[in-house]
Amino acid sequence: MSNLVSYFGHSAGEQFLPRQCQVQSPAVLMGCSSVALDGCLTGPPTVYLQGGSPALIGCLWDVTDRDIDRFTERLLDRLNGKDDWATVIKESRSACLMRHLNGSATVLYRIKP
Repeated sequence: MSNLVSYFGHSAGEQFLPRQCQVQSPAVLMGCSSVALDGCLTGPPTVYLQGGSPALIGCLWDVTDRDIDRFTERLLDRLNGKDDWATVIKESRSACLMRHLNGSATVLYRIKP
């Protein structure tokens, strides 16, 4: 995949993007609680989707680094050229040793036209 915004680290990397960013590419944010929403339905998913990103993959809660690295490696290998992101995420969860804890933390936010 040639146009992909990615962040790998703690949280969602908010310190690197302005609050009103215009991201036109799909994004992968692999950090603890990187796509968690607060009580007012705000947070990184809102910023990315309102900014124009067609899809966002990330973690809803804290995850272990080695497991989420396994997930991400498989995700990026399988995502290349595929449109069915939900299936790729589902398949990539099996790479996690604790797939029900760490694999299930990963979700896809997407706005379909």
